[in-house]
Amino acid sequence: MVGGSKEDFKRAEEVLKALAAPQAYGLLGPVGAGHFVKMIHNGIEYGMMEAIGEGAAILKNSEFDYDLREVFRVYSKRSIIESRLVSWTLKELQNDPDLTSISSTIGSGGTGKKVKGEAHWTLEIAKKMGVKVPVIEASVKVRDASSKDGNSANTP
Repeated sequence: MVGGSKEDFKRAEEVLKALAAPQAYGLLGPVGAGHFVKMIHNGIEYGMMEAIGEGAAILKNSEFDYDLREVFRVYSKRSIIESRLVSWTLKELQNDPDLTSISSTIGSGGTGKKVKGEAHWTLEIAKKMGVKVPVIEASVKVRDASSKDGNSANTP
């Protein structure tokens, strides 16, 4: 997710190629465009992670005695929601089926308590643009509440 001139991108491309996964980088516009895309990426990621957590919480609290490892194994095999986030969830479930070793406090993505994470910036930009982002907004609210009370609303 690079912003800059074509010339600067060409100069940096070998380093980018060495650091990034294949095809996982690109020149996305002028200076600032890459960071803007990364900011939106983080907002999307927040929403996806919250949805995964909510789904796991519903499954865990349902009338059925699900083995979440098996559920997430199935989800991770060409399901429409297959993703790295689902695969990482499966990996954690395999190590700790009840996820008791994972804190239910979610950080904001900033580098300190008073620093806003990129998803907060996404909300600010969306508001200025008049773009509605209810999923990102809800996920940021859950993260903020978690960091204040030390507990996520949807821990499986």
